[in-house]
Amino acid sequence: MGFGFTITDKGKNYLLNLQVDETFELDSIMVGDGVLPTGTPANTLTDLINPLYYATSTVPTVTDNVLRMTVEFRNRIQDLFPHLPIQDVTDDFDLTEFGIFVRNSSNERILLYYGDLSDFPEPVIAFNPMNPFTVVKRYPIMITLVEGKIKLHLGYLAAAFITHEELMKILAGLKTEVVAYPFTIPISAWLSSVNPSFTYQADIPIDVITSNHLAVVGFDTPSVLSARNAGQDGGETLDGILRLFSNSIPLTILSGDVMIAKREV
Repeated sequence: MGFGFTITDKGKNYLLNLQVDETFELDSIMVGDGVLPTGTPANTLTDLINPLYYATSTVPTVTDNVLRMTVEFRNRIQDLFPHLPIQDVTDDFDLTEFGIFVRNSSNERILLYYGDLSDFPEPVIAFNPMNPFTVVKRYPIMITLVEGKIKLHLGYLAAAFITHEELMKILAGLKTEVVAYPFTIPISAWLSSVNPSFTYQADIPIDVITSNHLAVVGFDTPSVLSARNAGQDGGETLDGILRLFSNSIPLTILSGDVMIAKREV
């Protein structure tokens, strides 16, 4: 049994051997129900103990050579992630592990980051079309990159999305110290983006936020459709600023809450 997050030995070697202008290539994310055998260090793993399903994430961002993103898994997969070769979850299971995979210049798939949740398994209920209850699991992560390695490529669609109501459920279930702040983004706040993955960005002044915070944004119900249609996803925390990104300018004012928490690298 255990609970922890580990950069694997092969993952460390991948990071150390990246060339200055080489792209950091995220290949995929998976979840499973395996448990580390007694005496097996997590850093020696090359795959999950028992991988089951692909997952997704928010769009990763890099600030000061620290990559941040939120891993997301849903039991309703087919409609949400049509690009993945999997179906909806058909059997209940306990989510006890997740892994983030990268691909090196030799096209080798490498387990970079392993999350061991076996001390606190997350129950996932099979999706039932007759009683469509969607289970959502999210895990904010931070990975320190070697200096200068900030170019990213995703081998999967970053399709994670969260509503205000889901954010409040997350807050209610957390045992760590987190704080939620309301926000409103007027249409005029969207400006040309410095992030090449997006066309627009909006800066939300929040004095207590620093670049060492992780942030998860939840939209009020009236804002969800507008945010989704605009391709709003991803964001980063700067000193005093929450910066959100979008593919187009939302047609309405967006409002909601942002959950912030410090996380050790």
